[in-house]
Amino acid sequence: MKKEYDVMKISYQTSKEAYEAVKSQMKRIQARLAQYSETSKILENKYKIKQQVVNKYIDEAAELKCKMAELEQENNKLHSYHASSYIPEHIFNIKPRDNDLKRSRKELVQNIIRFHHRLRKFIHSMMTKRWQKLSTWLINCQIT
Repeated sequence: MKKEYDVMKISYQTSKEAYEAVKSQMKRIQARLAQYSETSKILENKYKIKQQVVNKYIDEAAELKCKMAELEQENNKLHSYHASSYIPEHIFNIKPRDNDLKRSRKELVQNIIRFHHRLRKFIHSMMTKRWQKLSTWLINCQIT
């Protein structure tokens, strides 16, 4: 019996050592798992931040693309206006200079102002003539 007892004691001792070894390995594995979990959370947060930055850049790129399309439309309009100068430039061999353009703009504004004044005078004279005709007619109606 003593032999069996010694075998059981050795077996118990071996089992206890194996259990302690497994227990210490489990603690190390759990500590590593906690570290991995924390690292994973940090990396997820960094990924979210980077994804937001990328989305912001994509939105900015889309806005810039829209602005560029608008500017290109305006540029095409300006080119079409420029194309209207083809006849004077190529047929009559007239090339406007920057000073000429500035002067022509000033002249255009002055012509518009003159036209406005002339139109006001014309309307005023027409209204005055009509008023005179109307007042003459009213006077003639009262007399008769």
